[in-house]
Amino acid sequence: MKCGACERPLTGSYSSGRSNKYGYYHCPNQACRSRNIPRQELESEFLKLIEQLQPKADYLNLFREIVLDVWKDRQKETIKLVSTLESRVGELKAKRQQLIEAFVYRQSIEKSVYQEQLELIEDEIALAQFDAHDAKLEELGIEAAVNYAIDALRNAARFWIQCSSDQKQNFQRVLFPNGLVFDGESYRTAPTCIAFSYLHGISEGKSSLASQSIPSWNQIISWLKEMETLRTVAA
Repeated sequence: MKCGACERPLTGSYSSGRSNKYGYYHCPNQACRSRNIPRQELESEFLKLIEQLQPKADYLNLFREIVLDVWKDRQKETIKLVSTLESRVGELKAKRQQLIEAFVYRQSIEKSVYQEQLELIEDEIALAQFDAHDAKLEELGIEAAVNYAIDALRNAARFWIQCSSDQKQNFQRVLFPNGLVFDGESYRTAPTCIAFSYLHGISEGKSSLASQSIPSWNQIISWLKEMETLRTVAA
């Protein structure tokens, strides 16, 4: 949460009344004249904001179906890619063995040539193995992650209320990656997570995940991984 006047991160603190302590958020910038904001007011406005962003159930269900369909298609591509890379590793290892035999057993090449070629082959093997490993890292319990994410978005306000303090902060970062600015009365318009943005596009008939670019798809997967981490911590 950032100050509406100077956009510095707000700080939380408590002041003591006659019988209770009262939470406030304030700007740590002493030159800033923004008012202290009661915790209840700031959090109440936050709940209103995420309720306004609440996607319709039909769009959430459609989002789930699209993500799973695209994931299946991309997994097929990933399996082919991994298979190709693993075959390439096998070919390079066979080539390396031939090089060793030519130098050690037949002594048909000079040592300098052998070392130069061996280094090149080793580099190619390492690169192919890295690419194969990187492709496999895309594995994710996609269905569980999507279901959890949709349950959270279906009633984000209630989900946030039920979270622990740390989980609230994590969930806030998932919803609003760049944070929020509170101008003293309400929150300014801020970039939302990729899911909210995409679902808003669906509601206006502007989005088709199947035709999304790879960067956009990677954003969806990155967001789902963040939600999966949140689910794992909560469990």
